[in-house]
Amino acid sequence: MRVKFIILLSSILWFSCKKANHGLPVSAPLLSRTVTILAADTLTTTLEYSGGKVTLMVASGTSGGKSVNANTRFIRNTQGIIEKVIIKNPAYLTTFTSDSIVYEIHYSSTLNRYANIVNDLFFKNGNKEHDSTYFSYDVQGYLVQATKLVNDGSTIKEGERNEFTYSGDNLIRCKNYIFNSLYLVQSNVYDNKINPMSFGKEWILIGSTRNNRRFEQSSSNNATTINYDQNGTASSTTMNYTYTSNNLPVKRTNTSANGEIQTVIYFYQ
Repeated sequence: MRVKFIILLSSILWFSCKKANHGLPVSAPLLSRTVTILAADTLTTTLEYSGGKVTLMVASGTSGGKSVNANTRFIRNTQGIIEKVIIKNPAYLTTFTSDSIVYEIHYSSTLNRYANIVNDLFFKNGNKEHDSTYFSYDVQGYLVQATKLVNDGSTIKEGERNEFTYSGDNLIRCKNYIFNSLYLVQSNVYDNKINPMSFGKEWILIGSTRNNRRFEQSSSNNATTINYDQNGTASSTTMNYTYTSNNLPVKRTNTSANGEIQTVIYFYQ
């Protein structure tokens, strides 16, 4: 997870035009594209929708000096509930037998929430791994814990656990545990403007897919400071925004603890 919470691939998030739980304006435009620039790298992410809900995100460009050509497809039922997330990335072929990972999503219609997400990984060395991430909620329906169990064929163990704390509709703290050991604590400070990347109840599905541990999409407002504590080592990243007259960001500048500057430009339909 680490500081890459806001690095290049943080641009592959979506925006719902509905009020949902986060009070987003019904008339607000959909986010159609982001362009993220960090040093010599530029990553462009485009989004496609059906009925106001995202169905495809395509990321292309460079990250860390390497070419990126990845897409994330959301398979929904007739009610708009996500049943599968398919991530296709040629880089997976260095480790796995396929360039795509399929995440099966289980939804509780009784509780009106996503219950868990599972996937199988087939490694080129012949190994197979079954991952299951289970979600826990508080009485108000906020996600408070995501626990990932890993089954390598011989043992089942907790691979990762995230614990969440909120202030209103904003996620203010995430505690990340790796194999039951506290690894990272993130604490966020927000402004009062509209976050165009707020997923509502669907945010955890992206936050639980491989190499995509990002949680800014959970909140109604935009984070201005993210503080990190990794095994006692503290750092922070600050974000400055340029807004339209209706409080939607058109540009964000991230400054990390080492002085590295990243720029994100937003485009709307």
